[in-house]
Amino acid sequence: MDTYNLYNLQDDVLFKSNDSFYDFAGEVCVKVEANILRVQGIRNARYLIRATNLLDIPKLDCDEINRIKADACFEYNRGDLVIKQGTKLNLDKLFDALKEKHENYKKKHHHQ
Repeated sequence: MDTYNLYNLQDDVLFKSNDSFYDFAGEVCVKVEANILRVQGIRNARYLIRATNLLDIPKLDCDEINRIKADACFEYNRGDLVIKQGTKLNLDKLFDALKEKHENYKKKHHHQ
């Protein structure tokens, strides 16, 4: 398992796709965050950067999402679900790092 410094990512992280992207997300965060990305079809950094409503999974009702909810959400006694803060923070951290990396990559390659 690799250790990633999110403040010093290599450029190749922007080109990871499908399983290599989900593996990366699972190592940076944990498997549940990688599964949230996978089930929503967010298969690379560019998709993640453009994603909206990433954490709307408590509102969705389908078997594939319901399996993830047990790990990603708390259920209130009245039945409402809320995303666990650790899950939200991990995805925010991953999003911020990849967005910054993407912006820096564009600047670097725009000037060449």
